[in-house]
Amino acid sequence: PIIADASVAAVSMRVFCANRRRTGRFGHEYYRCGPAICGRFSWFKASHASDGAPLVDRKNPDPNKQKRPLCGMEFVTGLMPARDGTWTSGKIYSAGTGGFYDLDITKVEPNRLTERGYKGMRLFGKTFTLTRAPADLPRCKP
Repeated sequence: PIIADASVAAVSMRVFCANRRRTGRFGHEYYRCGPAICGRFSWFKASHASDGAPLVDRKNPDPNKQKRPLCGMEFVTGLMPARDGTWTSGKIYSAGTGGFYDLDITKVEPNRLTERGYKGMRLFGKTFTLTRAPADLPRCKP
């Protein structure tokens, strides 16, 4: 389990795949980072861009970071447990837009959770459903 009934230690190294439009295009794992939970990319359906180049952070507003590989990149930071059993007050970086968003995570079922990303007001955000990946899912190599 990752959220309501789990300690931070139990969350470590759990891989979830985004189920956006049911494509399962990427997976990421959560891990402990100090008192919080962070996340990094750990799997991609397509490990390279259409031109054969490795996937990189090309939309990052910092030109010095635009060539860093997405594989292994930390993109979720600062998630803290809330009294209602969710994880809140996190930040998520969107490699698709190059922007940062506020993040809350809620456990929906033992193998499913939702990520709610928003800027300022939670009401106007987007929710993504993630499903636990199979234990034998191969990890990308940074």
